[in-house]
Amino acid sequence: MKRVSQHTMSRALVIVAGLAVLHVTAVATVLAEEQKEGDVGTRAVLGAPPQQGQLPTFPQNFAVQGPESASFGFAVTQPGPITVDVQAQGPPVIVTLQNLAAPPMTQQGSGHVHLAYQATPQDIQKSAIWTVRIKLAQPAPPLANMHAIGTVIVQHPPADPGVVQGQVTAMTTQDRANRQRANDQAQASLDAAFQAHRAKFEQERQQRQAAERAQNQPIIEQIRAKGGNVIQSRGLESGGKPGGPSSSSADQEVGTRGLFGTVGVGTPLPGGSLTQPTNPPTFSSPPARPSPVIDHLSKTQGQPKDQVVIYGKNFGNAGGDVVFQIGSNVRQTGLVEAWADTLIVVDVPDASGLLQFDGGVFIPMGQIQSNTVPFRFIPAQEVRMTRTAKGDVMLAQPGSDDTNPVSGWDSITHPNTTTWRMGGHAGNDVVFPTKRLQNGWIFQNVSVLLPGCGLFPDCQGAYVADSRIGTDTLMFNARWWYEALHDSDYNFAVWIVGPRGVPDGLVVP
Repeated sequence: MKRVSQHTMSRALVIVAGLAVLHVTAVATVLAEEQKEGDVGTRAVLGAPPQQGQLPTFPQNFAVQGPESASFGFAVTQPGPITVDVQAQGPPVIVTLQNLAAPPMTQQGSGHVHLAYQATPQDIQKSAIWTVRIKLAQPAPPLANMHAIGTVIVQHPPADPGVVQGQVTAMTTQDRANRQRANDQAQASLDAAFQAHRAKFEQERQQRQAAERAQNQPIIEQIRAKGGNVIQSRGLESGGKPGGPSSSSADQEVGTRGLFGTVGVGTPLPGGSLTQPTNPPTFSSPPARPSPVIDHLSKTQGQPKDQVVIYGKNFGNAGGDVVFQIGSNVRQTGLVEAWADTLIVVDVPDASGLLQFDGGVFIPMGQIQSNTVPFRFIPAQEVRMTRTAKGDVMLAQPGSDDTNPVSGWDSITHPNTTTWRMGGHAGNDVVFPTKRLQNGWIFQNVSVLLPGCGLFPDCQGAYVADSRIGTDTLMFNARWWYEALHDSDYNFAVWIVGPRGVPDGLVVP
């Protein structure tokens, strides 16, 4: 195993502590350095046979932060004493001595931590492989600047390389099979989390609109009490026939309005008989209907199906249309819930595929129409998920971003290329270093999920060290690590939110 100098450890810790504020260019430098320092053995694939060579020797240096762990493997094929001595600087650490066939031994402390165990013939018969794990006793949040550094020395009886090779190869095969089963479960877990998020997102919208309707219900009841028109499930309800608008008194007049009032067929004129006069009276046009006037709205912006109360005058009581300008060349009528001469309750049109627009609202009535008042149309929001970076990644090496040909989902892997797979490693990947969303879509959330461990619990880990959540930039930085005898293998899911029915440039190009 390659030894790391004190200078290299200190520099690595400085880099790790600053992950939360790294820009893409700075991260690229980190990845380049990690590729050089972590280039041990050949470019192996995940779960590949172990690289042969000299078994690990001690002392070894370590550096741990947050939830991460450092791990060192060794082999014992003869009975005898095993001692572990850790010299640590920083907060208290937990040191664990683990054999595949025996319960772990742990010791917590600061400064010097010592563990001792007498390996028996029964232990050797069960397994020759041992590991030492070091992690913080109180794991800090991933981005907190808490870390410990130091050295570990393990003294143990010698090992037979032939026995070690056979056991490590068998373990690798078993680990690969267990990992595949766990990976399927991880994929299902990510999907279930997104479906729950989408259902909650829609439920919150419905609850908000239901509260708004409950607030406006007294207004609708007021209109109903005064004989106005109120929409029911089958149309417009009024004093007339169900489903159709009633007519106002002016609309119900059937005669011709002249100098002497309403004149119908066979109606005698005042002061005369039914005989036709020499000079017939002249008739004038009916007086012009007063133009409707919108005074103000209960809200000046809204999403589809939001409810708006229009206050004004001269709307009449016969019902009509309310027109929303929701795009440069897009006008749609809203669903009228209630209509009175001075009040109208209407829903914002349920439109999709549009962006936010500063438009207006007006009421047309025949050849005349009301004034137009400003109204900002805010498109309904929807959430989408992507599980693939489509090749837009910057990975620490050795590493690969593999896309499942059936599901289209990505799995980012970093194989263990240390000698006999006895070492651990950590690094950073940048996913979507260049991708920008379009048309008002925003990066909402990102999660990384591990498929689990085939041999030891907590054999690997990953978390989001940096991201651009809340912007149209999709970039996120994933910090990962694996312990001895294991690889790094994680999945990710990115959630985005934006205007319904509008392309985002990624999930919907």
